[in-house]
Amino acid sequence: EKLGGKGNVVEIQGTAGASVTVDRHQGFIDALKDYPDIKVIAEQHADFDRAAGLKFMEDVIQRFGAGEIDAVYAHNDSMGLGAMQALEEAGITGKILVSIDGENQTIDAIKEGRFTAVFIYPTAAPEAVQYAYKIAQGEAVPPEVTLPSQLVDATNVDEWIGKGI
Repeated sequence: EKLGGKGNVVEIQGTAGASVTVDRHQGFIDALKDYPDIKVIAEQHADFDRAAGLKFMEDVIQRFGAGEIDAVYAHNDSMGLGAMQALEEAGITGKILVSIDGENQTIDAIKEGRFTAVFIYPTAAPEAVQYAYKIAQGEAVPPEVTLPSQLVDATNVDEWIGKGI
């Protein structure tokens, strides 16, 4: 949406083989099928680590330069914040930065206009306890429960200040 259907994206993936990495990558690739003019120009595993995300983004900036990078999608906030730091240190602004988790630091960066969006990743702990209680009581529960994710961006960031993880 922010790219208007075209552009060059850098994907910073989590730990190789981890189910969350596989799922976040596959969901991203599936979504891009509807947008043939959006290209992933660089991708790498950075183990959900901020320093690794920073280093990879520094390398990407050296390879492609600011003019060839339109957006960064990081599988978690730490790597996204590392990418943001690399861009800022290189004097590059105005890029689309999106991640998943919902850390307060990311929400603050959205408020400051330094980060574009984050998807809140539900921890599932409250729901798990509720369903465990129902099971212990002999109640029927659905075989699968999908928890909604919340998009936080400039339009609703004020509602989320101080409510991240």
